[in-house]
Amino acid sequence: MDRTQGRTEQHEQPTGGSAPAAPTAPATPGTPAAAGPARVVSLTAGGFALTVNPVDGSEIEPLRPGTEPALPAKRDAAARAARAAAA
Repeated sequence: MDRTQGRTEQHEQPTGGSAPAAPTAPATPGTPAAAGPARVVSLTAGGFALTVNPVDGSEIEPLRPGTEPALPAKRDAAARAARAAAA
């Protein structure tokens, strides 16, 4: 859903002849803000880095040279068996 749905942009003028509508107050005034800090998550997909931030919004950008994650190591049969036994 678009966060700006139903709102006019700052440079747009209302179409009616009356005064602009006052900004709406939160539905529950006095509600405390979130208890903890916002959780920011970074995800690498292909040649892009996606940063998900609920406060500032999400952004996607190309990976910078030298920041590519290492490829996963291949395990032989003995290493796979040891890992399965450890789990």
